Amino acid sequence: LLAEACEYSDVSLEEALQAAERAFGLVTDLHGADSKHPRVIKAREVHGRALSRAGKLPEGIAQLQRALDDATEVFGAHSSTVGFLAGNLALYLRQRGEIAAAIASFDRALEIHGRNVRQESFTYLAPLGGRGMVLIAARRGEAALRDLTQAAEGFRKIFGPEHEETLIVEFHRALALAYTGRAQDAQKVLAPVLQQYRTKYRDPVYLPYRALSAAGVTLRLDGKPLAGVALH
Repeated sequence: LLAEACEYSDVSLEEALQAAERAFGLVTDLHGADSKHPRVIKAREVHGRALSRAGKLPEGIAQLQRALDDATEVFGAHSSTVGFLAGNLALYLRQRGEIAAAIASFDRALEIHGRNVRQESFTYLAPLGGRGMVLIAARRGEAALRDLTQAAEGFRKIFGPEHEETLIVEFHRALALAYTGRAQDAQKVLAPVLQQYRTKYRDPVYLPYRALSAAGVTLRLDGKPLAGVALH
């Protein structure tokens, strides 16, 4: 629990990884390194996320994949646990540039969550938005726009329009609009988003450059390359 809590605290990535490694070591010492005990599966997944966040994507993805495989065998292919693990794996596959694999993993997560939760829930909308983001990377703009529009509408209802989760989905939705030939519509979506990143979320911890970069892309696709470069 401490290792997992580190993911959501202000400790360094290295400290979080050390906590996850210690937790994984303690659990595997108790149950065995190759055990498929639920506690080992959970500790392996937390360790995989910590490795991935610390920049060790190959090792992290390998741990996440092993946790997913073991959970599928232990809990069943359509269990909620498998859905969550598939969604987490997809996030880091995307970071590594394994676009097709990330889409497939998000597809699996959404198929499972679609059986178990309401589509208006955060549990469903989070991987839906994640899939929309990776579909942009695959240049499947229309499919990305469908996912991101549904996710944005849901997040606005859950969190409100100014919450960071909503803003992240919104600037990706703007990118999807731009890549489908609607750059001016994209800029309208981005205007209130950029306002938030220039004020409430201007601290570097919120990675405001991502929204600014998205705005630069929309301007470039609207035939304004110099204005786009200025934002990049």
